[in-house]
Amino acid sequence: MDLALINLTCLWHPCLVATNLLLIIFSCWLGLFATTAFGAKTFTFITEEQPPYAGSNMKDLGWAWVVAKTAVESQGYTAALRIESWARALEDSKQGLTDALFLAFWTEERLQWYEYTVPIAQIESGLFKLKERKDLAFNGDLKALKPYEIGVCRGCAIADEFDEVDYLNKVTQKNTENGLKMLFVKRLDFVAANRPTAEILLNKLEPAYKGISQKIIFIKPALQVNDLLVGISKKAPDYKKKLRDFNRGMKQLFLDGTYHKIQKQYGFKQ
Repeated sequence: MDLALINLTCLWHPCLVATNLLLIIFSCWLGLFATTAFGAKTFTFITEEQPPYAGSNMKDLGWAWVVAKTAVESQGYTAALRIESWARALEDSKQGLTDALFLAFWTEERLQWYEYTVPIAQIESGLFKLKERKDLAFNGDLKALKPYEIGVCRGCAIADEFDEVDYLNKVTQKNTENGLKMLFVKRLDFVAANRPTAEILLNKLEPAYKGISQKIIFIKPALQVNDLLVGISKKAPDYKKKLRDFNRGMKQLFLDGTYHKIQKQYGFKQ
Protein backbone atom coordinates (compact mmCIF):
# COMPACT_ATOMS: atom_id res chain seq x y z
CA MET A 1 0.00 0.00 0.00
CA ASP A 2 1.18 3.54 -0.78
CA LEU A 3 2.72 5.25 2.30
CA ALA A 4 0.69 8.43 1.81
CA LEU A 5 -2.51 6.36 1.74
CA ILE A 6 -1.49 4.62 4.96
CA ASN A 7 -0.96 8.02 6.67
CA LEU A 8 -4.31 9.32 5.44
CA THR A 9 -6.06 6.16 6.62
CA CYS A 10 -4.52 6.51 10.08
CA LEU A 11 -5.50 10.18 10.28
CA TRP A 12 -9.16 9.38 9.66
CA HIS A 13 -9.33 6.30 11.85
CA PRO A 14 -12.52 6.64 14.00
CA CYS A 15 -10.61 6.55 17.29
CA LEU A 16 -8.17 9.22 16.15
CA VAL A 17 -11.00 11.44 14.88
CA ALA A 18 -12.74 11.23 18.26
CA THR A 19 -9.50 11.96 20.08
CA ASN A 20 -8.72 14.96 17.89
CA LEU A 21 -12.25 16.29 18.37
CA LEU A 22 -11.95 16.02 22.16
CA LEU A 23 -8.62 17.83 22.05
CA ILE A 24 -10.14 20.65 20.03
CA ILE A 25 -13.10 20.97 22.43
CA PHE A 26 -10.77 20.87 25.46
CA SER A 27 -8.52 23.56 23.95
CA CYS A 28 -11.51 25.80 23.28
CA TRP A 29 -12.76 25.28 26.84
CA LEU A 30 -9.35 26.18 28.26
CA GLY A 31 -9.27 29.33 26.15
CA LEU A 32 -12.73 30.34 27.35
CA PHE A 33 -11.77 29.65 30.97
CA ALA A 34 -8.59 31.69 30.67
CA THR A 35 -10.47 34.61 29.14
CA THR A 36 -13.07 34.51 31.90
CA ALA A 37 -10.64 34.00 34.77
CA PHE A 38 -7.98 36.48 33.74
CA GLY A 39 -10.06 38.99 31.81
CA ALA A 40 -12.84 39.50 34.37
CA LYS A 41 -13.34 43.09 35.53
CA THR A 42 -13.05 43.43 39.29
CA PHE A 43 -13.64 46.48 41.48
CA THR A 44 -12.33 46.19 45.04
CA PHE A 45 -13.24 48.50 47.93
CA ILE A 46 -11.98 48.92 51.50
CA THR A 47 -13.42 50.78 54.51
CA GLU A 48 -13.86 50.60 58.26
CA GLU A 49 -17.00 49.73 60.19
CA GLN A 50 -19.37 52.59 59.29
CA PRO A 51 -22.91 51.72 60.36
CA PRO A 52 -25.58 52.49 59.25
CA TYR A 53 -23.86 52.80 55.89
CA ALA A 54 -21.55 49.77 55.84
CA GLY A 55 -20.46 47.15 58.34
CA SER A 56 -19.53 43.50 58.73
CA ASN A 57 -22.56 42.79 60.94
CA MET A 58 -25.06 44.57 58.73
CA LYS A 59 -27.40 42.93 56.24
CA ASP A 60 -25.51 42.55 52.95
CA LEU A 61 -22.74 44.68 54.49
CA GLY A 62 -25.00 47.75 54.62
CA TRP A 63 -27.24 49.74 52.31
CA ALA A 64 -24.48 52.06 51.03
CA TRP A 65 -22.42 49.05 50.00
CA VAL A 66 -25.43 47.59 48.19
CA VAL A 67 -25.71 50.89 46.29
CA ALA A 68 -22.03 50.91 45.32
CA LYS A 69 -22.04 47.22 44.41
CA THR A 70 -25.15 47.62 42.27
CA ALA A 71 -23.63 50.65 40.53
CA VAL A 72 -20.41 48.91 39.50
CA GLU A 73 -22.08 45.61 38.66
CA SER A 74 -24.28 47.50 36.20
CA GLN A 75 -21.02 48.42 34.43
CA GLY A 76 -19.86 44.81 34.18
CA TYR A 77 -17.64 44.53 37.26
CA THR A 78 -17.48 41.99 40.05
CA ALA A 79 -17.41 43.98 43.32
CA ALA A 80 -15.84 43.11 46.68
CA LEU A 81 -15.62 44.98 49.99
CA ARG A 82 -13.01 44.48 52.72
CA ILE A 83 -13.53 45.98 56.19
CA GLU A 84 -10.46 46.92 58.22
CA SER A 85 -9.35 49.69 60.57
CA TRP A 86 -9.48 53.14 58.96
CA ALA A 87 -5.68 53.45 59.09
CA ARG A 88 -5.33 50.13 57.20
CA ALA A 89 -8.03 51.15 54.72
CA LEU A 90 -6.15 54.37 53.96
CA GLU A 91 -2.77 52.67 53.59
CA ASP A 92 -3.93 49.79 51.38
CA SER A 93 -5.98 52.02 49.08
CA LYS A 94 -3.19 54.61 48.78
CA GLN A 95 -0.87 51.84 47.61
CA GLY A 96 -3.42 50.52 45.13
CA LEU A 97 -3.81 47.21 46.97
CA THR A 98 -7.54 47.89 46.61
CA ASP A 99 -9.15 50.01 43.91
CA ALA A 100 -11.10 52.32 46.18
CA LEU A 101 -11.44 53.84 49.64
CA PHE A 102 -15.13 53.48 50.45
CA LEU A 103 -17.18 56.13 52.28
CA ALA A 104 -14.55 58.83 52.68
CA PHE A 105 -14.76 62.58 53.24
CA TRP A 106 -13.17 64.95 50.73
CA THR A 107 -9.90 66.47 51.89
CA GLU A 108 -7.39 68.39 49.82
CA GLU A 109 -4.54 66.27 51.15
CA ARG A 110 -6.10 63.08 49.85
CA LEU A 111 -6.21 64.40 46.29
CA GLN A 112 -2.60 63.25 45.88
CA TRP A 113 -3.79 59.64 46.25
CA TYR A 114 -7.40 59.59 45.08
CA GLU A 115 -9.91 60.90 42.60
CA TYR A 116 -13.35 61.23 44.15
CA THR A 117 -16.66 59.92 42.84
CA VAL A 118 -20.09 61.48 43.14
CA PRO A 119 -21.51 61.30 46.70
CA ILE A 120 -23.23 58.19 48.01
CA ALA A 121 -24.79 60.02 50.99
CA GLN A 122 -24.41 63.01 53.31
CA ILE A 123 -23.48 62.85 56.95
CA GLU A 124 -23.25 65.17 59.97
CA SER A 125 -19.93 65.33 61.79
CA GLY A 126 -19.47 66.91 65.18
CA LEU A 127 -18.77 66.55 68.88
CA PHE A 128 -20.05 64.10 71.47
CA LYS A 129 -19.88 64.64 75.23
CA LEU A 130 -21.24 63.20 78.46
CA LYS A 131 -24.71 64.57 79.08
CA GLU A 132 -23.85 65.23 82.74
CA ARG A 133 -21.04 67.61 81.76
CA LYS A 134 -23.07 70.80 82.00
CA ASP A 135 -19.82 72.76 82.06
CA LEU A 136 -19.11 71.78 78.45
CA ALA A 137 -20.81 73.83 75.78
CA PHE A 138 -20.11 74.53 72.12
CA ASN A 139 -21.40 77.44 70.06
CA GLY A 140 -19.44 76.74 66.90
CA ASP A 141 -16.26 78.58 67.96
CA LEU A 142 -13.41 76.07 67.87
CA LYS A 143 -11.17 78.27 70.00
CA ALA A 144 -13.52 77.68 72.94
CA LEU A 145 -12.43 74.01 72.83
CA LYS A 146 -8.74 74.74 73.50
CA PRO A 147 -8.77 73.66 77.20
CA TYR A 148 -10.25 70.23 76.45
CA GLU A 149 -9.10 66.79 75.29
CA ILE A 150 -10.91 65.71 72.14
CA GLY A 151 -10.78 62.10 70.94
CA VAL A 152 -10.31 61.65 67.18
CA CYS A 153 -10.07 58.47 65.13
CA ARG A 154 -6.62 57.88 63.63
CA GLY A 155 -6.62 59.04 60.01
CA CYS A 156 -10.26 60.18 60.10
CA ALA A 157 -11.43 63.45 58.57
CA ILE A 158 -14.07 65.28 60.61
CA ALA A 159 -14.49 68.83 59.28
CA ASP A 160 -12.22 71.06 57.20
CA GLU A 161 -11.50 73.73 59.81
CA PHE A 162 -11.41 71.30 62.73
CA ASP A 163 -8.92 69.04 60.93
CA GLU A 164 -6.64 71.92 59.97
CA VAL A 165 -6.27 73.78 63.27
CA ASP A 166 -3.27 72.83 65.39
CA TYR A 167 -4.22 74.58 68.62
CA LEU A 168 -6.68 71.92 69.79
CA ASN A 169 -5.70 69.00 72.03
CA LYS A 170 -6.68 66.13 69.73
CA VAL A 171 -6.10 62.73 71.31
CA THR A 172 -5.72 60.06 68.62
CA GLN A 173 -7.77 56.90 69.12
CA LYS A 174 -7.58 53.56 67.33
CA ASN A 175 -11.16 54.04 66.15
CA THR A 176 -14.37 55.89 67.05
CA GLU A 177 -15.61 53.04 69.24
CA ASN A 178 -12.52 53.25 71.43
CA GLY A 179 -12.94 57.01 71.69
CA LEU A 180 -16.51 56.63 72.92
CA LYS A 181 -15.38 54.17 75.58
CA MET A 182 -12.74 56.64 76.76
CA LEU A 183 -15.35 59.39 76.87
CA PHE A 184 -17.70 57.22 78.93
CA VAL A 185 -15.05 56.57 81.59
CA LYS A 186 -14.21 60.32 81.66
CA ARG A 187 -10.76 60.10 80.13
CA LEU A 188 -11.78 62.48 77.35
CA ASP A 189 -13.91 65.63 77.33
CA PHE A 190 -15.22 65.25 73.77
CA VAL A 191 -15.12 62.83 70.88
CA ALA A 192 -15.24 64.12 67.30
CA ALA A 193 -17.01 61.71 64.95
CA ASN A 194 -19.70 61.35 62.33
CA ARG A 195 -23.06 61.30 64.04
CA PRO A 196 -24.96 58.28 62.60
CA THR A 197 -22.02 55.89 62.98
CA ALA A 198 -21.22 57.02 66.52
CA GLU A 199 -24.86 56.71 67.63
CA ILE A 200 -25.05 53.15 66.32
CA LEU A 201 -21.77 52.32 68.05
CA LEU A 202 -23.19 53.66 71.32
CA ASN A 203 -26.10 51.23 71.05
CA LYS A 204 -23.68 48.43 70.25
CA LEU A 205 -21.65 49.23 73.39
CA GLU A 206 -24.71 49.31 75.66
CA PRO A 207 -24.49 45.70 76.94
CA ALA A 208 -20.92 46.18 78.14
CA TYR A 209 -21.23 49.84 79.18
CA LYS A 210 -24.65 50.22 80.77
CA GLY A 211 -26.26 53.56 80.04
CA ILE A 212 -23.67 54.70 77.51
CA SER A 213 -26.22 55.36 74.76
CA GLN A 214 -28.17 57.72 77.03
CA LYS A 215 -25.23 59.32 78.81
CA ILE A 216 -23.31 60.36 75.70
CA ILE A 217 -24.98 62.93 73.45
CA PHE A 218 -24.31 64.76 70.18
CA ILE A 219 -23.82 68.52 70.46
CA LYS A 220 -25.32 71.05 68.09
CA PRO A 221 -24.20 72.79 65.95
CA ALA A 222 -22.55 70.15 63.80
CA LEU A 223 -18.98 70.87 62.81
CA GLN A 224 -19.78 70.07 59.19
CA VAL A 225 -22.15 68.21 56.90
CA ASN A 226 -19.98 66.02 54.68
CA ASP A 227 -20.51 64.08 51.50
CA LEU A 228 -19.66 60.41 51.75
CA LEU A 229 -17.58 59.62 48.68
CA VAL A 230 -15.54 56.86 47.14
CA GLY A 231 -11.87 57.66 46.60
CA ILE A 232 -10.54 55.82 43.55
CA SER A 233 -6.87 55.08 44.13
CA LYS A 234 -4.56 56.63 41.54
CA LYS A 235 -2.46 53.48 41.79
CA ALA A 236 -5.36 51.20 40.88
CA PRO A 237 -5.30 49.67 37.38
CA ASP A 238 -7.39 51.77 34.94
CA TYR A 239 -8.39 54.09 37.77
CA LYS A 240 -9.76 56.79 35.45
CA LYS A 241 -12.01 54.26 33.75
CA LYS A 242 -13.15 52.91 37.13
CA LEU A 243 -13.99 56.47 38.19
CA ARG A 244 -16.07 57.06 35.05
CA ASP A 245 -17.79 53.70 35.32
CA PHE A 246 -18.66 54.18 39.00
CA ASN A 247 -20.17 57.61 38.34
CA ARG A 248 -22.06 56.29 35.32
CA GLY A 249 -23.50 53.46 37.42
CA MET A 250 -24.53 55.86 40.20
CA LYS A 251 -26.23 58.19 37.73
CA GLN A 252 -28.21 55.24 36.42
CA LEU A 253 -29.33 54.30 39.97
CA PHE A 254 -30.56 57.84 40.64
CA LEU A 255 -32.36 58.15 37.31
CA ASP A 256 -34.23 54.84 37.50
CA GLY A 257 -35.10 55.17 41.23
CA THR A 258 -32.98 52.21 42.36
CA TYR A 259 -30.98 54.34 44.81
CA HIS A 260 -34.04 55.30 46.87
CA LYS A 261 -35.51 51.80 46.56
CA ILE A 262 -32.36 50.38 48.17
CA GLN A 263 -32.49 52.94 50.99
CA LYS A 264 -36.13 52.07 51.65
CA GLN A 265 -35.49 48.33 51.46
CA TYR A 266 -32.78 48.57 54.12
CA GLY A 267 -34.73 50.95 56.35
CA PHE A 268 -32.46 53.97 56.00
CA LYS A 269 -33.81 57.50 56.28
CA GLN A 270 -31.54 60.39 55.36
